[in-house]
Amino acid sequence: MLTMLEAENAASSAFKGSCNPEVVRSKYDDAIALAGRSGFVHDAALANEMAGSFFWNQENYRADNSVWANTYLTRAHSLYEEWQAHAKATHLRELYPSLFSVQLLRV
Repeated sequence: MLTMLEAENAASSAFKGSCNPEVVRSKYDDAIALAGRSGFVHDAALANEMAGSFFWNQENYRADNSVWANTYLTRAHSLYEEWQAHAKATHLRELYPSLFSVQLLRV
C-alpha cells in the first residue's frame, strides 16, 4: 500500500508540474507489481485504475498518454472482474464509455 501512496504523491506532484509523468508511471508500475506478487488482486486493480485515471487526465501532455490510460484502465477492469467486483467494473465502463465501447466492438 505504501508504493501506491508514493505513486499518488508523484501523480499529485506531476499535476503541479514538479514531477515527470514517466516517474509517475514507474511508481504505479511498482505498486501494481508488488500487489500482483503479493496476490492482492484488489490492490492491483485499484493501482491500475489510479494510473489510468492519471494518464486519462494528462492526455494532452503527451500523445502516448492515451495509450497508457487505455492500458491501465482496461487492466483495472479485468482485475475487478477477476476479483468479482462486478459493480466496480460496471462503474469503470460508465466513467470511460468511449474506451469500453471500443473494447466491446473488438470482441
